[in-house]
Amino acid sequence: MGTPAAQDTAAAGPVTIVPMAFIGRTSTTTMQDPVQSLHKQMRLAEERLPAGFYIARWYWDVESGGTDLDERSRTDVWRKFTAAGLPRDGGMAQLREAISGGRPPFAAVICENIERSGRDMYDALKLERELRRAGVLLFATDEPIDTQAPDAAIMLVRRTKQNIAEYFKYNVKAQLWEGLRQYAISGHNTGLCPYGYAEDRTPHPNPMKQAMGATRAKLVIDPERGPWVTKMFEWRVYEQLDCNGIARRLTELGAPTRDGQPWCYGNVYTILRNPKYTGKVVLGRTRNVGPSQRPGERKMVPVPREHWTWAADGKEHPALVSMELWEAAQQVGKKRGKVQDHTAPPAGRHLYPLRSRITCAQCQRRMCGLTAPGTSRAYYVCPHNPNNPRHAAASPDHLRAAFRDHVIYDAVDPIIGGLLGHDRAALTAAHIPVTQAAADARADAQAAQLRRRIDQAEVSMKGLIAQLEHIGDAQTPAARAQRDRIDEQFTIRYDEQAAAKAELETVTENQPATEDPALIDELPFAPALLAGAPAELRARIYGAFQVHALYRARQHQATITATITDQTPGIIAALLADARTDHDTANPARTNPAGAAIACFLSAKKKVSVIMSQHGRRW
Repeated sequence: MGTPAAQDTAAAGPVTIVPMAFIGRTSTTTMQDPVQSLHKQMRLAEERLPAGFYIARWYWDVESGGTDLDERSRTDVWRKFTAAGLPRDGGMAQLREAISGGRPPFAAVICENIERSGRDMYDALKLERELRRAGVLLFATDEPIDTQAPDAAIMLVRRTKQNIAEYFKYNVKAQLWEGLRQYAISGHNTGLCPYGYAEDRTPHPNPMKQAMGATRAKLVIDPERGPWVTKMFEWRVYEQLDCNGIARRLTELGAPTRDGQPWCYGNVYTILRNPKYTGKVVLGRTRNVGPSQRPGERKMVPVPREHWTWAADGKEHPALVSMELWEAAQQVGKKRGKVQDHTAPPAGRHLYPLRSRITCAQCQRRMCGLTAPGTSRAYYVCPHNPNNPRHAAASPDHLRAAFRDHVIYDAVDPIIGGLLGHDRAALTAAHIPVTQAAADARADAQAAQLRRRIDQAEVSMKGLIAQLEHIGDAQTPAARAQRDRIDEQFTIRYDEQAAAKAELETVTENQPATEDPALIDELPFAPALLAGAPAELRARIYGAFQVHALYRARQHQATITATITDQTPGIIAALLADARTDHDTANPARTNPAGAAIACFLSAKKKVSVIMSQHGRRW
């Protein structure tokens, strides 16, 4: 460790007073007392000072030793501890700035042990090299301190300790992670208590931790906030509302907030993404990949779902939503794109009742509403932009697709009026696409084909096994090659059979709702329901019937579909009873008849679809 600075110090004799810098670090404020820890580090450093040296600068931080060297000293946690009499001239960042100018104000740096400078070997070596380049010595109180000692003697001890420190860091992280995983598997909550739940805390089973007041938490439903979480998921899935629309509705209905904070996009989005509402504790949805662009923060990236840790079966807490509803909520954003809600149009702007319900057949994008500047003429327009290279590459022959809003209303309203009219049976009989018998026949034919594939794969695998038995234990090159090919073919047939079995199970178990044209007769009579209806009510009626239109610009044609379920009649009756009331917390069906109708559609035992095609140049 003989450097020019050290040699000059030694040559000057023992009376020379040489300034040093102290570097210290304590990890957290929760697991230890930073004041006492730093006092101990400073005391040991002063006791181990070489003759003729004194500490002129004090550098310390309160942060993890695993923090990257370039990200150190970015928090201000230390401010609360300087009042306790701890001297501080800065942290690791300020120490590095002091030695980067070429004339450091100290000749050496001392720390309690080398782990205090950092637990990562790379960062520790980087700091050591920067100090060496500036002619500054680095001492540790648990190492031999001798300015004349050869480098090799000290480096051997230091490198061993640095290896141990880095191993300790990663080993502790691994054990902590496995402990957290087991904690989640056992059904105990990790992290903050989600909105809609309360914590049922029990004493920790470890006697020592129990004596320290540690507890474990299970989630129970908050009777005041829990029902609002269920409503959020229903609005998201059944009405396709965006997070801002849900936040507005929660505010209008007076839903209680967390800690008095107003409802906004962020807290609604966080709730909708949290799988804990399905009744299982889930751990490991994100991963820390390093420093963020914002000082003092870490960048988190999503982890694939197959790597999440879920609570074990039988360890669940009460669910606020079903797994199917949660899964559906995760897909809504992909389906919605950037389409705004009809529930809250900007002030003075036009409201488009069929927003997100019309699809362009050329590019499969949803058509959006647009009002001609300076006029009241409203259009539905495909968002395809031929000047956008991505759009042009995806649909090179795309024609402009746009039409006036009253055109689609003139086509859809007779369908709804016909379904609610007195002559609906005769009017719609020709537009019901398929009978239940035909649908069952298609499903039976598909199942029979899959069973044939399964049987064929079984016969092939039996033949391959017979060939393998015929080869026996022969070890010639030809026999080994043949055995390898048989193994390969057997694997292919086995995978084909497994895929066919899985598909057969889906076909036989997940049968679609029964097509029942008789449902039309159960609808209430209200042929003039849409006559003079305001745009918001019109949007809810279209939603109740799951209206969808596929527009073909080349043919100037639209295919319009309306779907009725076995519970739709009751929902329409509720809408008729209070058709112009948006919210009624006492009656969920009347609060949101369109959303309730779509909920019935997802869980319906019977349904019927009415499809009509509209032609005409005016499209």
